[in-house]
Amino acid sequence: MAEQHGAPEQAAAGKSHGGLGGGYKVTVYELENFQGKRCELSAECPNLTDSLLEKVGSIQVESGPWLAFERRSFQGEQFVLEKGDYPRWDAWSNSRHSDSLLSLRPLEIIIIFEQENFQGHSHELSGPCPNLKETGVEKAGSVLVQAGPWVGYEQANCKGEQFVFEKGEYPRWDSWTSSRRTDSLSSLRPIKVDSQEHKIILYENPNFTGKKMEIIDDDVPSFHAHGYQEKVWVGYQYPGYRGLQYLLEKGDYKDSSDFGAPHPQVQSVRRIRDMQWHQRGAFHPSN
Repeated sequence: MAEQHGAPEQAAAGKSHGGLGGGYKVTVYELENFQGKRCELSAECPNLTDSLLEKVGSIQVESGPWLAFERRSFQGEQFVLEKGDYPRWDAWSNSRHSDSLLSLRPLEIIIIFEQENFQGHSHELSGPCPNLKETGVEKAGSVLVQAGPWVGYEQANCKGEQFVFEKGEYPRWDSWTSSRRTDSLSSLRPIKVDSQEHKIILYENPNFTGKKMEIIDDDVPSFHAHGYQEKVWVGYQYPGYRGLQYLLEKGDYKDSSDFGAPHPQVQSVRRIRDMQWHQRGAFHPSN
């Protein structure tokens, strides 16, 4: 988050769809037409007035989408902000009910289809789903991630084998898992990612003992270790990003069971690349 004065070169006003670029980024201005104090955000902000802004007069969304709220702490009327320019409050609100915008967060969107290749009954999610069957989707045959990333689970209530979904298309079950152990996808939740430095420290033994490896903003296609990390990573059972997946969110993992691995075997790790488009869905080392 940064506060500056002045206005950048303006693009044509109005909203446009799309944005397959980097992570979430929005610039909020205190005055209309992108003037006055401003702050840049890449993560949720429950109170924009904490950012030295007295009010919100205009907004530029570089990558998104975002969900904005009339009041602090994500309360009140909601406004969806897609990539584009919003020179004054009535550009993001059709209700004309209020010109207030005091909090906003990235908007995650994932669509689950019952059949392969994005066919059949579908359901759109923008938040955690502990049981897909409760949405009316009997079986997940394909997945379209419009904004993410997300983590899916083999069983309901976010249990069992994990599957990391980044922005892209997953036409059938084997495009989101290389373990080929199960085609079941029963629950999902969004993953919180920011744009700050990625760092992970990997230890050879449980309880943070033995040889260690520190990785900053890089991927490791092969190693034998597991451990502690900052930001969000995904570990794999085998070298080359193959086998079972294990989501490593910020925190301490004293042994492999803490991150859901039945055996102390994690042999490759990579960063979660939010908003990255994979035409074939699953992560490929060449990307």
